[in-house]
Amino acid sequence: MRSARRESTSAARADGVAAPREPKRLPHLRAVDPAERTPSLEEVERGRWQLWSVAFVLLFAVSLAVVVVSYWREQLPPAIAELLDFSFIRYIFLALTAAFGLHVFDRERRFRKLTHALIDTRARSLALEDRLREVSALQQVLAALNSSLDLDGVLEIMLRQASKLVNASEGAVLLLDPERGTQTVASAWPAGLTGEFSMDEDLPGTVARSRLATLVPAPGDVAAYPWLAGRNVSASMCAPLVAAGQLIGTVILSTTGDRRFAEYDLRLLMLFAEQAAVAISNAQMFRREKESVERLADLDRLKTDFIATITHELKTPLTSLMGYATILRKRALELNSDQREEFFNIMSRQGDRILRLIEELLQSSRIDAGVAKLRREPLDLAAIAKEVESGLTSLAKTHTLAFDVPDRNLGLYGDPNAIEHVLTNLLENAIKYSEPGTEIRLSVEEREHDVHIMVSDHGQGIDPEDLPHIFERFRQANGQGRTRNSVGLGLYIVRSLVTAHGGRVWADSAAGRGTTFTIALPRRATHETTEALALEDAEQAGRLLDEVTEVP
Repeated sequence: MRSARRESTSAARADGVAAPREPKRLPHLRAVDPAERTPSLEEVERGRWQLWSVAFVLLFAVSLAVVVVSYWREQLPPAIAELLDFSFIRYIFLALTAAFGLHVFDRERRFRKLTHALIDTRARSLALEDRLREVSALQQVLAALNSSLDLDGVLEIMLRQASKLVNASEGAVLLLDPERGTQTVASAWPAGLTGEFSMDEDLPGTVARSRLATLVPAPGDVAAYPWLAGRNVSASMCAPLVAAGQLIGTVILSTTGDRRFAEYDLRLLMLFAEQAAVAISNAQMFRREKESVERLADLDRLKTDFIATITHELKTPLTSLMGYATILRKRALELNSDQREEFFNIMSRQGDRILRLIEELLQSSRIDAGVAKLRREPLDLAAIAKEVESGLTSLAKTHTLAFDVPDRNLGLYGDPNAIEHVLTNLLENAIKYSEPGTEIRLSVEEREHDVHIMVSDHGQGIDPEDLPHIFERFRQANGQGRTRNSVGLGLYIVRSLVTAHGGRVWADSAAGRGTTFTIALPRRATHETTEALALEDAEQAGRLLDEVTEVP
């Protein structure tokens, strides 16, 4: 055969045609004989049925043959019947029947063994398919979660994929607030689900406290959790979200139909929660970093605005001073006494403007450094109001000042100079930002535990979007009719000084109906000491905000 193969190869080469290559055979691979194929469970059951069918047929035939032979022997003549040994024939039948029975039982034993092996193999195959399905689903979930760093997007993807994974009717992701120690629904499907839970409260609180996934398999078990029972939930399960050893929340899935969750579903949710917690933690860190960058950018913008504003605020009065000084130097003899007096008054006002600006900057720096000193003595609010009124006489020529301050001891203690500075600043702002001819009112209202001092104007008011920020340092609100002509430190100093006295300050305003600033100072017992009190640092003095400013 080898010589024939060589001859055919040589002949093919002689004809100029390449001989076809025989496929290379791998020694460790061989074709599977159909006879060696493992039968299926159905084929085994069919073989058992055939085996027992044949056995019953043969047994019936043997029994019938014994009956027929016995009957046939009785019909034979006695001489012939004696020649035939029917006992021997019966023994042969019995021996054959016994041998066949042993064969049948041996085949049955093999069939049962093979059936058990096939059932075990099928169970393992189904378990492997489940695991492969879990892995495939988790891979899809991870791919979806890693596709976004937006926290809201991650939560939405997480809920959608988790509900799809276990065929849930509804679900929610609850995030933990470490400061308050409560969990709040951050994302839900459907969107109407809301709730806030403390530790050990309802199912989310219980899981958060124990950090153990919990399965609620039946409606009877759901009754123990009011948040679930109120929505007619038939089954539920909840798993903790833990990233880097820190609890960040919980995920809860529920069903309202005939669907029931099993241990398999809970295990799948636990695997899912482990991966989802990492994605949520990354999204939270990304959000914090983004907010930090935005705050830094905002501070940089505020710094730029502050430098531009302070430059303008210093340049304007300095230019005026230099201009009038130049006129007086060159033309002093040409001016009469009234003109010279007017020029000197203008220069004095511009100098005071620069001085107030510098004092505000120094006061702000002292407050930030915690080195400002406040005296502590009984406050005569009526006397302070008179000093403030006399200091505003020239500024308030175009407005009406109305003071309603009781001339008696109100039980207030503090630094008179600081309170005078606070009232002066608020009244100057009211005069500056209200129309000429309108009334500016300073009134006092006594309460049981504190005294409210209110400064009201009838100006255009403050825009609602600016109102929450008017006490922030270097911020200037552009209310209707307001101009940016200050550095934004006045109200920052006001709030810092008021807070250092243990009080509060806030503003109420409506567009077109004016603004009212309210100062609440606590009353003190008459026997309290009047010794000096140093202004503490920011936290101990109780400053409400780190940065506060006046309305421009």
